[in-house]
Amino acid sequence: MSRRTTIGGALAGALVLGTLVVPMVANATTTTAFTAGDVVVYRVGDGSTSLSDNAAPVFLDEYASTGTLVRSIALPASDSGSTHELTASGSATSEGQITLSADGRYLMAPGYHKSVGTDSVASTDDVTIARVGADGAVNTTTMLDEFADDNNVRGTASTDGTHIWVSGANGGIGYTTLGSGTFTRLTDENVREVQIAGGQLYVSSDKDDVGISRVGAGTPTTSGQKLANLPGSPESSGDPYGYVLLNLSGGATPDTLYAADSSAGKINKFSLVGGAWKAEGSKSVSHVVGLTGLVDGGRAVLYATSSGSSGTSGTLYTLTDPSGAAAAMSGSATTLATAGSKKAFRGVALAPSTGGAPSPSASPSASATPTGSPSPSTSPGPSTSPSTNPLTPVAWPGSSSIANADGSNVFGEDLSGLYQEGDYQNGGVMWGAQNSGTLWRLVPNGSGGWKPDTANGWASGKTLRYPGGSGTPDDEGVTLTGSGSAGGVFVASERNGDASDSSRLSVLRYDVSGTGTTLTATKEWNLTSDLPSVGSNLGFEGITWVPDSYLTSAGFRDASTGAAYNPNGYGAHGGGVFFLGVEGTGMVYGYVLQDSGAFTRIASISSGMAGVMELQWEPQASRLWIVCDDTCNGQHRTMQVNASGAFATTAVYNRPSGMPNYNNEGFSVAGGGECVSGSKPVYWADDSDDGGHAVRKGSITC
Repeated sequence: MSRRTTIGGALAGALVLGTLVVPMVANATTTTAFTAGDVVVYRVGDGSTSLSDNAAPVFLDEYASTGTLVRSIALPASDSGSTHELTASGSATSEGQITLSADGRYLMAPGYHKSVGTDSVASTDDVTIARVGADGAVNTTTMLDEFADDNNVRGTASTDGTHIWVSGANGGIGYTTLGSGTFTRLTDENVREVQIAGGQLYVSSDKDDVGISRVGAGTPTTSGQKLANLPGSPESSGDPYGYVLLNLSGGATPDTLYAADSSAGKINKFSLVGGAWKAEGSKSVSHVVGLTGLVDGGRAVLYATSSGSSGTSGTLYTLTDPSGAAAAMSGSATTLATAGSKKAFRGVALAPSTGGAPSPSASPSASATPTGSPSPSTSPGPSTSPSTNPLTPVAWPGSSSIANADGSNVFGEDLSGLYQEGDYQNGGVMWGAQNSGTLWRLVPNGSGGWKPDTANGWASGKTLRYPGGSGTPDDEGVTLTGSGSAGGVFVASERNGDASDSSRLSVLRYDVSGTGTTLTATKEWNLTSDLPSVGSNLGFEGITWVPDSYLTSAGFRDASTGAAYNPNGYGAHGGGVFFLGVEGTGMVYGYVLQDSGAFTRIASISSGMAGVMELQWEPQASRLWIVCDDTCNGQHRTMQVNASGAFATTAVYNRPSGMPNYNNEGFSVAGGGECVSGSKPVYWADDSDDGGHAVRKGSITC
């Protein structure tokens, strides 16, 4: 069972309305929401003191698309409990590269954990990261000791406000989570803005011909990552600061890149042509450092900031490029606002949305304006169609009704993982993992549901043991490979129930051909040492297997090599990759598990949800289902490999409207052989056994 208590971080700051400053205290509920379609600028200085390399206060200024200042949010200037101060150098132009989280719900802002007035603050070590929600609530509980390493902290990005990446001159790129005081250093290169687009982590730099580069594959969280220039090496000889990746043609991947080249005083445009990025001209913006944008009817609407020649001033610009994809850049920059005396602008981002509409750079498949985002000369337009905004939750893709699919009071609590083998009408089997160390073999009950198999010792499920016959695996997920159950049943376990205070993140294989009531694992892959530590009851919850044939045909990139996945580079491993979901972090990890017992992690994927309770590969649609329980109101997501070779979200589904917010930790999808009149069954396992039923049936389109 995995019910959790969520402890919210402290929220702090100050809301500026006109000339009135209203303090916001920790966990304040009287915050004011951002307006969709507005832009937000990172500002240093309050106008009272001339800017220098000393630490200055930081504000997030919200502007309407017309340039009207809506309000300013002051980030904390002193520590208070878990709320940390956040300041910035008054003259460092490379700092303050704010971004919108990939799910569109949060602004992420970097700074120093130093008080206002600290001398030469960029030569200090400690970093504070601010997360600001669409409701205006400020969270600065994330403070990283010694990340900056005596040089500038520059940017930060997040998938969902919880999983966070930070960049700096000496710090390289670090990964952490909300409220943490520690980090994992992914690289140590001198870099600038870090951001996430289409499920891929990117960074800019003027050092070592980096230009605009990918960081590993997907959104990596482990050390030893490599930077790879985009094909065509855009900006590799330039001076890039902010940048934005957009999709102007309505395809599945970003096709247009705009980059702020500060030394040249230009915004440069690049188009993806024939697999490489081709220069498409530029437009002048003096000392440009920050850049963001959106797509409006095939046009790129850009917002840019300048910090002036000394880094102690600021101008906000807008520029609309109507030329579209693969065409020379046109349009010119128009001034929207200036910073004022003794104030300076740094980065710029689109305002977050309570609806979670993705930013254009996080959802490059969107070809229309994100929800409520206007062009500079128009009022906010209609929301983008859900079909072009894969991060916008939509209705369940099947019947809204569900039904019980088991007998009353058969399983009790803790039925967690499900996997269907074969079609129901042909005598299929449903495998069930119950996290008391029990594996179930269920057979059709004749009315569309399932009942325990009463043959061969399965009537009450079978007890699971680790290799050697000891321990009680806390089995949470179950799956099969392409060999079916004849090739073994694989379960994911988060701990040994006989030593429940310690994590033991394992995949176990069982031979299920015998008649005994106890199964001893024939192989264990203990992955604990290879993964970030989590609570003993917050580990593996879901497991699924994806065939090599799909991964290679889709161009999946192996994060361990940085190249296209090559199954022949590994020993015998059953012809596929195991993907495992972690409850406590919401991460999904891909592993090649070799028959020898060796293993290699080849993918680290942020689900974009607070936790992962189940994973399920659906061969008929070639998509990966990622399921959260009542913690996320029963949200489901699907992913496929994108053109960059990484798993990226293709849809976010709300639970069926007829299903209460059950603690569903298992999910199984019927095969294509059960697709009738465009619909096929799906099943959920309710860990809490609500109403005396643990298995329920619904449907999805097929």
